[in-house]
Amino acid sequence: MENAKSALISLYAEDAGLLLMLNIMIYSQKILYAGKMYRFKINGQFEEISKKISYLEKQGEIEKALNLSKKGLHLAEKSDNFLFMSEFLKDISICYRIKRERKRSLQFIKKSLKIALKYNLDEKIGNAYGNIGILNMMEGGYSKSIRCHWKAIEYHKKTRDIKKIIPNLSFIGMCYLFKKEYKKSKIFLDNALMLSKNITYKEGIYDSFYNLGLYYYETRRYDIAAKFLKKAIKLNKDDSYKLQQYNKLIGNINAILMGEKHGK
Repeated sequence: MENAKSALISLYAEDAGLLLMLNIMIYSQKILYAGKMYRFKINGQFEEISKKISYLEKQGEIEKALNLSKKGLHLAEKSDNFLFMSEFLKDISICYRIKRERKRSLQFIKKSLKIALKYNLDEKIGNAYGNIGILNMMEGGYSKSIRCHWKAIEYHKKTRDIKKIIPNLSFIGMCYLFKKEYKKSKIFLDNALMLSKNITYKEGIYDSFYNLGLYYYETRRYDIAAKFLKKAIKLNKDDSYKLQQYNKLIGNINAILMGEKHGK
């Protein structure tokens, strides 16, 4: 009887231990799930901020975009979200670049790159090199810019996202244009357009039309330049910065064509 009693107590003890273990496992899974959902929610909030920043930039609301980028960075730092820390540092850099504060822009994009390299964030590394390339291009460092964009492509290839590679090809094409290496320029600009069309990437098609408009403007084929610029604007009428550039270029083209007409 005593042996049977002891076996029963032992069995209950084992069952209790097993139930306790199962409860701990379930509780742990709930904590992990809650953590994942919290990170998902936080990342969702950051993505919304990032989209708003991009929208403000296109509307020419640079101060608002800059302030929101700084707010986003502060929130990302508080939650140790290195992915979005790198992202918002890049956004701050872009805002300063548009404001023509290139030194400050370079400082922030280098910080973005440092974080991205430390945590192996391939997309952000590519973005950072691409933005450094743009700054180099603005300073007239076309060869440096080309090297930066090739580095960006190297990292974007790892993510297998063609949409990330297309702007780098466009900027390489523009650098060759400013270097007056027109054949090379046309190859890269045409490839950017072809890839954009292949994946129906509207923004890439729009940028490619605009850049080809600049190409034909620089090579003095003004009729073709005007056609490409008009195609670009038809696709996207919301980019206030590009609209300003478009109106300026079309005004110049019309004046040149008018002069040629009267000259004849």
